[in-house]
Amino acid sequence: PIPDAITTLTNDFLCATGLTVPYNSCIVNRYTGNQGISAHRDSTIFGPCIMCFVIGSGAELEFAHPEGIKFTTYLKGGDVYLMSGESRYVWTHEIRKRTSDVVDGERIPRGTRYSVTLREKL
Repeated sequence: PIPDAITTLTNDFLCATGLTVPYNSCIVNRYTGNQGISAHRDSTIFGPCIMCFVIGSGAELEFAHPEGIKFTTYLKGGDVYLMSGESRYVWTHEIRKRTSDVVDGERIPRGTRYSVTLREKL
């Protein structure tokens, strides 16, 4: 079962935004300062929308399209992001292994980060 604290956090977010994101699966990953996750698309055994909460340190998330287009965004602790449509099924996403990220010309060291990923297993 999904812990009550995560269910409360998720439901509060969904209520505040008016979004509907069905979920029945939750994964919590802990990353230390220099850890990342390789480029991937989440499995199609999961539904059309994936929601992630970032807790702790920030990190740069990179999206890549099969045609060679890349897009990066810096995720701070407390951020939430959703992937659906093309970002869910076409683009890959990754967080590169490194000890810091450069944001607006400023180097920001990475610390411990937790990723709370909610998905609907079909």
